Amino acid sequence: MPSAASENAAVIRRIQSKIMAMVPIRQPAFLDLLHPPFDSWWQRCLNYFFSRWTQSWPRAEAIIDRAKAEEAVDSESGRRLGWKPVLFYTYHVDGDTYSGEAEGEPWTYDWLTASEVAKSMEGDSLPIRYKPDSPSRSVYLPSDGGPPQFIPARPDPKSGLVIVSLK
Repeated sequence: MPSAASENAAVIRRIQSKIMAMVPIRQPAFLDLLHPPFDSWWQRCLNYFFSRWTQSWPRAEAIIDRAKAEEAVDSESGRRLGWKPVLFYTYHVDGDTYSGEAEGEPWTYDWLTASEVAKSMEGDSLPIRYKPDSPSRSVYLPSDGGPPQFIPARPDPKSGLVIVSLK
């Protein structure tokens, strides 16, 4: 027959294991020193190689059929980043019609403004690239241009000012 002390120890171990199961596992401390966070850095690397790969795809001019503002939230921290435009477009390749979707960068904290700017892009053209052997697969590369409201604002390298162009 087990003693009361061993039963108490077993209960404590079960409680500790349940508590440890509830504690989220953190990434190694040295990754916290990287800025931006490691997962963001990794995603940027993947995006860079994907954009390099798709630059060889043929271009087509798409028409923005619908646009909306969508809340951007950091997936790791849950922190609200602002509102980003989401565009729904159609394009034609060899007489066939295809559709796609493109997301912009978060750039405003005001939903009403973001919605109005998104709606102002409806009917505009958007340069996209499509996969030659599968034209239904398309991407938008910011380096190809597009509506000024959709292109992320970047600081001027000389002055450091951000120049925003609205239609």
